[in-house]
Amino acid sequence: MRYCFFSDIHSNLEAFEAVLDSSKKSNIDEYFFIGDIVGYGANPSECIGLLEGCDALMVAGNHDWAVADKTDIGYFNQEARNAVLWTKDVIEKKDVDFLSGLAIKKEKDIFTMVHGTLDKPEEFDYMTSEDKALVSFGVLKTSVCFVGHSHQPGVFFEESGAVTY
Repeated sequence: MRYCFFSDIHSNLEAFEAVLDSSKKSNIDEYFFIGDIVGYGANPSECIGLLEGCDALMVAGNHDWAVADKTDIGYFNQEARNAVLWTKDVIEKKDVDFLSGLAIKKEKDIFTMVHGTLDKPEEFDYMTSEDKALVSFGVLKTSVCFVGHSHQPGVFFEESGAVTY
């Protein structure tokens, strides 16, 4: 089986189309989306439509829930707040309903997906240190956890109670 895990599209239609085109050439069997289909870019509705067509297992990101009024934007920086407010003005109710229906975390077989840290996923904290990873490992029920949000690739490993990056 070939899997495609992706996140943080942020309404960038051209980038999303490039990801999907590349994945089709790679004969992907299953898609997994780890949050933030909307935010910043100019094409939120189009990106939502493409995501719906992927038949992906999905979780919500902080921008997704903010547009759906499921999380407070008070902690967002000004640019992110503006992006949320603009997105709310331009998308249709069906798009808001889609975003509102996204779960905060999902488990499948041996892995878990969450946009931020696993211990308090509704707070959308960043997985930025070994200490934060260790707390998430403490509540992890599967062997692997895929996390979006940071826009930076990385891998945390736990072995004998110690976490390395």
